[in-house]
Amino acid sequence: LAINEPTVVLGKAEVKFIKPVILNDEVTAIAKITDSNGKKIIVNVTVSNQKNELVFEGNFICFILDKHILSK
Repeated sequence: LAINEPTVVLGKAEVKFIKPVILNDEVTAIAKITDSNGKKIIVNVTVSNQKNELVFEGNFICFILDKHILSK
């Protein structure tokens, strides 16, 4: 897990779908925290198929909240 917190909100996602994935493909996703500044965390995700070809990549800006956004 890249972020293991009970209250995480996605602030921004920049993604690229590089190659198509078809039925019965096996994919492996790897998520790495590339920057952490208090409650703001940037996560890089790559996904490869069974041929080790990159099929997806993305950067996600996440924010850890003190409490659930709907809590009073």
